[in-house]
Amino acid sequence: MLTLQNFVSRVRHGGSKELQLSPMARCLQIDELVRPIIYMIYETSGKREVARIARTCRAICAPSLDIIWEDMDKLLPLFKLLPPYSWELVDAGRGKTYSRDLSKLAWRAISSRWARWHHKAASEKPPTSTQTFRWLGFPSNVEWSSREIDLKPFQDYASRIKTFTWKSGTQNNLTVSTIQSVFRELGSTAVLLPKLRVLHWKMPRDDLLPLATRLPGENLEKLVLYHNATPVVVKTLKELRLSSRLCNLESLQIGVPMSKELGDEMAQVLQGTKSLHRLYYVFSSIPLLVVQALAERQTLTHAEFGVVAKDLLELQALAIGNAFSNLITLTLRLDTLAEGTLALLGNISSPRLKALSVEVEDCPTADTVRHHLECLVKTRFIRELVELKWVMGQFACSRDQMHTPQKRRELLITPCTLEPLLHMGRLKHLVVKGRHLALDMPFLECLSVAVPDIIELHFKHFSLYARHGETACTFFKLSDVQFLRDRCHHLRVVGLNLVDYEGWREVRVRN
Repeated sequence: MLTLQNFVSRVRHGGSKELQLSPMARCLQIDELVRPIIYMIYETSGKREVARIARTCRAICAPSLDIIWEDMDKLLPLFKLLPPYSWELVDAGRGKTYSRDLSKLAWRAISSRWARWHHKAASEKPPTSTQTFRWLGFPSNVEWSSREIDLKPFQDYASRIKTFTWKSGTQNNLTVSTIQSVFRELGSTAVLLPKLRVLHWKMPRDDLLPLATRLPGENLEKLVLYHNATPVVVKTLKELRLSSRLCNLESLQIGVPMSKELGDEMAQVLQGTKSLHRLYYVFSSIPLLVVQALAERQTLTHAEFGVVAKDLLELQALAIGNAFSNLITLTLRLDTLAEGTLALLGNISSPRLKALSVEVEDCPTADTVRHHLECLVKTRFIRELVELKWVMGQFACSRDQMHTPQKRRELLITPCTLEPLLHMGRLKHLVVKGRHLALDMPFLECLSVAVPDIIELHFKHFSLYARHGETACTFFKLSDVQFLRDRCHHLRVVGLNLVDYEGWREVRVRN
């Protein structure tokens, strides 16, 4: 850390070369001072302004280039640092050498010429290399001669990239063959971006995804994979794991359809990493083997995944000691609320869980919801819980139409159902959403007293029958909820279904 005393000492008592510089020039050579200033310029004005300033001062050129190249979403600027060609055509008979950049050729003319050639000689043998060279404007008696590539500028700038995002359609004309040719020059074991820490690999082609195994080194801390081809992702994860590229991984986010092979590979990745803190699986449900690996990992602090309720009962039978011991935030996506959910909430041993989100695909009965909330009040982490999100049946629209009036009354979430919320006095963020949510004004008044430090409050229903009188009490008048502003002094956001507004509305509260 750069203190004032160290700063004055380094400016006054520099080396023999530094003493010849002015005090301002010596200040610009202190990296702890220059880098934050450049970051401020980058955040306010962007990379172009940093590049403009870097050209005016040699002292800040290197840290400016580090910041400009630190976060990239294209490999094309990096590959432009390579020579325009890496090969030569040698005419052995005349002793002449022809060098030509293929990217500067008139490819439209070549493609049309090739179409005529192919139409003319469709029944003949394909053209030889000599015919192709003559076709491109070279003499007929030429041979390939490899040419050594100077990779030093390429490697210098590649080592500056710490975050790379590959998005479909953003790589311009960069082809797989171009990348593979550079890999051949670098060697079989070398990596393209040795200091890469964050890799976002989103929806590439199947032939591009395996290239992700050659980009990062052992410094990779965050990996994000989004793809539709599960076998390709499984192969990529396996190669990264076997090459020790994931040993220091701290965050893993996967958006791929689940399969048995993917579940097994994810479990091995979790067991092989040293300090994984975050795992986000944003697709379907993960198998029991992955849930078990997450529960046993002592370093896990943030998790988001879907799971089948019956698998959670099997997890309880495994009797894992200190399950989820350091968890801070947890997002669960469940098919339904059952005994397995109660077992999972009861087995969480972390005393510092602050945010819990439960998203249920099905519409549970009111008794089931109340039972789960009562068990939640008795958990170890309830004293630290400040954020609770409870969503029920958001995508169960088609099932509502098949329910009888008696069944819908059993699903109705009333103030009696949500009464355990009044015993969670430390909540600051509360979101409750359901297809059959029916609240009233006295409940809101009691809640405003029970959670005086609330900052964000949302109650939203999705019911198709709300306008037909079955859940009409869920709609509030904006004038009737003004008391929330007077009682909850920290309240900033309120989301309610209002009578004078079609649907749900979020209101910003100004105190």
